[in-house]
Amino acid sequence: MRFRVRAASGKVLSLPDVASLAKAIRSGTIGPDTPMAVGKQRGWHPANSVAAYRDAIAALNRAPAERFPSSRLVEAKSSPTTIWRAPWAFAALGAGLLAVGALGISKVLSSNEKPPVLATAAPAVSGLRANARLRVYSFQFGDSVAVELRQLQDWLAGQQLQPRLRGAALKRPGSLQAARSVSTGFLQRLDSLKVYSTALAGRLVARADSLEAAGGFDGLASALEDEIARWSRDFAGYAEIMSGVGAALDSLPAFLLEKQGSFAVWEGKAAFLSREDAARFAMLEAKFVDLAGRELAWSTTLLAKRPDWMSGVLEDERPRFGRPVLALQ
Repeated sequence: MRFRVRAASGKVLSLPDVASLAKAIRSGTIGPDTPMAVGKQRGWHPANSVAAYRDAIAALNRAPAERFPSSRLVEAKSSPTTIWRAPWAFAALGAGLLAVGALGISKVLSSNEKPPVLATAAPAVSGLRANARLRVYSFQFGDSVAVELRQLQDWLAGQQLQPRLRGAALKRPGSLQAARSVSTGFLQRLDSLKVYSTALAGRLVARADSLEAAGGFDGLASALEDEIARWSRDFAGYAEIMSGVGAALDSLPAFLLEKQGSFAVWEGKAAFLSREDAARFAMLEAKFVDLAGRELAWSTTLLAKRPDWMSGVLEDERPRFGRPVLALQ
């Protein structure tokens, strides 16, 4: 993982890995208030607010100084040919996990940036300890995202959309606007989940990098980056489906607001005067069933590929797939 720091002189310095970061900390080049950036992030943050810095401090406190090789601290260049550890691996619900498609945010739980072409085979983790740690970190990432997915589902269920889209509420613009606001809140939480998964990936790889620098875990950091990249591609499909749910949650009440004078309320439901409007409304309703089917297919495929996914999550805390978030019929 590459880091950039702004020295007291104002010069930007580049550190190619956690070992170099630890060496720079020991030499006093970096302190808790030193401006620091991770990977290709443009934003600068105090070093003590960056997980990799805190992990390096912890590693220094528990490991003898001779375990850390000489620093490879170099002045940052504007050339794109500098060595980097692929940040695309951290984009788990997109690089920077922030939306899908037209929302203008990178896909999750994946990035639009493609990994560099490797001249050699993908790095392999070496040794039983490193393999065991890789498995632990992979489980931690996958199961942590699963718990967050369930919380997102629970939040949406708690919004009680059904009463806002039935009966007399169908003729209340305020109720329909409130229903549309659920879409906004849902998409914001989906974006927050993507940010969370990206940060979690970064913390896990930083820990792996620290272990590798301490010795005995050769290839762990690179292997974990590859594993998280695979998770990212797996979760990208779910992020796209959930973005569709958010759009559908906005489209249906927006249509009802537009057609206020074109339907009556009959037995708690909208009865449209125009066949065309009725067909359009039926399509908007059917969208939720279609998305639920896609969600179920996605989860079935992922569990077939990763049968141990969610094995560390309590049954009642696991996300539930294949249930339409809205069913007005």
